[in-house]
Amino acid sequence: MRSSRLLIACAAFALACGDASTIGSDHWGGIGGGQSGDTDPGSVDTTDSGATTGGDAGVIAEGGSQTQSFQVMTDKTSYDVELRAKVQVQVTIAPQGFTGTVNLAVSGLSTGVTGAFSPTSVSVSGTTGATSMLTLTTLESVIPAATPFTVTATSGSTTATAAPSLNVMPQITIQIPNNVEAMAGTGGTPSTDAFGNYPITINAPANFGTNNPIVVKFLNLDSAPHCIHASNPTQGFPHDTDPNGVCSTPMQKNQMDSTAHNVNTKGSYLFYLHDEGDTTDGMIKIQ
Repeated sequence: MRSSRLLIACAAFALACGDASTIGSDHWGGIGGGQSGDTDPGSVDTTDSGATTGGDAGVIAEGGSQTQSFQVMTDKTSYDVELRAKVQVQVTIAPQGFTGTVNLAVSGLSTGVTGAFSPTSVSVSGTTGATSMLTLTTLESVIPAATPFTVTATSGSTTATAAPSLNVMPQITIQIPNNVEAMAGTGGTPSTDAFGNYPITINAPANFGTNNPIVVKFLNLDSAPHCIHASNPTQGFPHDTDPNGVCSTPMQKNQMDSTAHNVNTKGSYLFYLHDEGDTTDGMIKIQ
C-alpha cells in the first residue's frame, strides 16, 4: 500500500520525485501527517536508507477511501550551514488529486536560526504541484550541532509534514568588505566596524578542542590584497605567513585566506589587516 502510493505521487509529479525506483535518502526529506481517519498514519520505509515517509495528507471520501491528498518533500534530508550564514531548502508540494492553496510553516529550529519561505503559500491542482524556497539563516551565536526541524504544509484541516535536519557546522567565514581602507581608524583608536559584531561571539560546540575546533575563515571582497594579523598560533589562530614582515600569500579579491585558523581554546582573539596596520580591528570570542 505505502510503496504504491509513493509511486503514484512520483508519477503525478515527476520533476520533484525523479525515477521512483532510484529515490534515495539524499532526496526525500520525509512525508508525514494526515487527518484523523487516515488508515495509514505513518511508517518508516526500511527499503530506503535514511528516508522517512508518513501518511499522506488527504481528504477522506464517504466510505473511508482516500480520494485526494498531497505530500510535502524537501530536496535533501540534511543541510549543512556555517555560523552567520544562509542555506536554502527547496520544498515541494505534490498533489494526488488535491486542488487548493497550501500554506507552509517551519518549526523546531534551534535558537539563533530563523526560516523564511518564498512564497509562504502555493497553489496546487490535481497532478500539478508547486515549490517554495525556505531560507534558513544562522547567527554567529548558534551552538554548532545537527538538529531536526519540521516543514508543515496545511490546507484547512489537512496537514502534511517533512522532517529534515540542519547541521550547523563549527565554522564561520569573516568577510573583508570592499573599500575597507575607508573604514579604518588610527593606530591609537582603531575602527571596530568592518567585520560585523565586535566581538564576534561564538558558543563552543560539544567536545570543543584540538580535535573539534572552531574553523575561522577569511574571504577578501576588497580590491586590494590583504593579510590577517593574529598572534595565537598555539591556540589555532596564527598570523598569516610573513617572512621578513612581508605577507607571502596575500588574499586577492574574492579569494579565501590560505592560512588555516582552527581555534581550539576558549578566549578572545584580536585580529586586524597586517598590510594596513592596527587601524581596523576585529575580535573572535569563543565561550
